[in-house]
Amino acid sequence: MGCHHDNFDLWNSKYQPRWNAAASGPKKDIVGLFKKAAEKHGLRFGVSEHLSNSFCWFGTAHGSDKTGPLAGVPYDGQDPQYADLYHDYSQMPADFVQRWLMRPRKARSR
Repeated sequence: MGCHHDNFDLWNSKYQPRWNAAASGPKKDIVGLFKKAAEKHGLRFGVSEHLSNSFCWFGTAHGSDKTGPLAGVPYDGQDPQYADLYHDYSQMPADFVQRWLMRPRKARSR
């Protein structure tokens, strides 16, 4: 898995310079480690992604609870400090499909 629907890349990604496994979390190039292990054992290596789902699934991150003690408190998707993680939902970015297609290719070439 190179990038799950959470928009977090599991390699040192130029697409997500802050939200990737080399910059935060494990601070390792997970995809690169799997590729190296596969090559060592003569296995084929591929990278999958679920990023296409993120554009519609992250929509709720821009809302807030409608009832309860946190009603009206905005979710993280509305916080400008996370704008590079959550998609802008005013419109689909013109380069979304191109970036979506390129990310797994870049991950494979690690």
